[in-house]
Amino acid sequence: MKLGSSTKMRAFSLGALLVALPAISACFWNEQSTEPIKAVSFITTNPPSATMKVGGTVSFIASARDVDAQPVFNKTYAWTAADTSVVEVRPGGIFFGKKVGSTTAIVTVDGITASAPITVTP
Repeated sequence: MKLGSSTKMRAFSLGALLVALPAISACFWNEQSTEPIKAVSFITTNPPSATMKVGGTVSFIASARDVDAQPVFNKTYAWTAADTSVVEVRPGGIFFGKKVGSTTAIVTVDGITASAPITVTP
């Protein structure tokens, strides 16, 4: 892989059309492809916060975004919680309320993290 530079131009073919674009420093170029591999700049969570009852579940969806706020696909999301005595973290961004309290859902992609508050009620 090569790191693109903002002072260089990249040319690639789209059928019969030749396109020249400035390389973007937030992108990596795959040697076998002309498509840039976007770097993750931030993550959004939906919902941005959650409240659930003890014994209930809430499912978060995370979306990795590049510097232009465009989605970055094919990423692995790692979920955890600040206080696992309040919630149990299950695969796929699902949280199970174990006891009354507050904690934070934390998601990580490529070293970038985002969080969302969780409140568990009786």
